[in-house]
Amino acid sequence: MSFRNVHFDAKRSKMHLWEQIDGINQYKLLDFVPYVFIKNTEKAADAHGIFNEPVMKETYKTYFEYITNTKNKSNLHENRIKPEIQFLVDRYYQIPDDELQVPKLRIFYWDIEVYCGDKRGFPHPKIAEDPIVLMSVLSSINNKIITFGTKDYHSENGNLYIKCADEKDLIIRFLSFMNKADYDVLSGWNIRNFDIPFLINRIKREFKDQPEIFNQLSPINNINIWTSKLGNTNYDIAGISFLDYMEIYKKYNPVKLFWYLF
Repeated sequence: MSFRNVHFDAKRSKMHLWEQIDGINQYKLLDFVPYVFIKNTEKAADAHGIFNEPVMKETYKTYFEYITNTKNKSNLHENRIKPEIQFLVDRYYQIPDDELQVPKLRIFYWDIEVYCGDKRGFPHPKIAEDPIVLMSVLSSINNKIITFGTKDYHSENGNLYIKCADEKDLIIRFLSFMNKADYDVLSGWNIRNFDIPFLINRIKREFKDQPEIFNQLSPINNINIWTSKLGNTNYDIAGISFLDYMEIYKKYNPVKLFWYLF
């Protein structure tokens, strides 16, 4: 048994769990509500805190009830732990280490190509005014590439090329493929600041009647977008881990470059 990914749905008090058991990928939707431990001076106790003080476990029926009853309260234990972490500890802590397997994750290396015409400069992901003409995905499982494009092309070496009628058809087919592909990690060069925001903003621009279809990048159709205090836009693709090669390069390569886009 091995853990692949997890996502907590606070509105429904449900935990989405992706596991791998004996090499087989599995997905489960489970009921889960976080809990806390409350200090208890009585002799009977469910557990003890880090200073050996007796504590009692308090459970709730919904996440809303949990938040309501624990907000601004003191003398609580585990009230600041993320629900996902608490769930994973409960599920796996009794399993011996030699029975926990390293999962074979399916990594998708993704890249998009945009046609800018005669304009100079790099296409702007927030404006996304230029059409997407190609999107390619390399799978770590079979080392094969699947490409979605709008022109005639004959693929080689076992790779797959899918000709689409136009840009909208390309985007729809690509999203449908990603939604059903059962992949674990989305990776690529500068995809956090270019590929993902460009695709999402291009969809909002061209699919005005259904702008939320970009959620299909997630296996459960859920992408959370928020802006940090520093003004950076962040993307949480439920069920998918995110690995930007440019961010990794910047962090671990001691040589600082003037230009990182290519």
